[in-house]
Amino acid sequence: MKINILVDNNTFIDEYYFGEPALSMLIEDQDEKILFDMGYSDIFLQNAKIKGINLSEMTKIVFSHGHNDHTRGMSFLSKSSGLFGKSVYAHPLFLNSKRYEKLDIGSPKSTEWVSNKFDLNLQKEPIKLTKKFGT
Repeated sequence: MKINILVDNNTFIDEYYFGEPALSMLIEDQDEKILFDMGYSDIFLQNAKIKGINLSEMTKIVFSHGHNDHTRGMSFLSKSSGLFGKSVYAHPLFLNSKRYEKLDIGSPKSTEWVSNKFDLNLQKEPIKLTKKFGT
């Protein structure tokens, strides 16, 4: 298994990738390439391009939860990203409204939008994402 960080809040000297307080990573296990979260902005797209990662090769997309630092990157997707039509796996509540005090901290996209752009798979029970990874 290989994990390639596309976005987090750390950057390193002489590794010129963008960072933000968010998360996105690529998990590779045998034939599976899983995009795990999409961060807060388009930085996951920029870093994937810099790293030579072709996002159209993703076999699955997984959202850990519905806070905007994991889901807002969806707002920056275009048809050319190659991600539309992919299977998305998440908890049924991941697109529900989330607030902290007066701030909206949930996903910027609705269930309708996501299900029109992706093959949306919502379930409460753990699933096996690859032959080795999951449940």
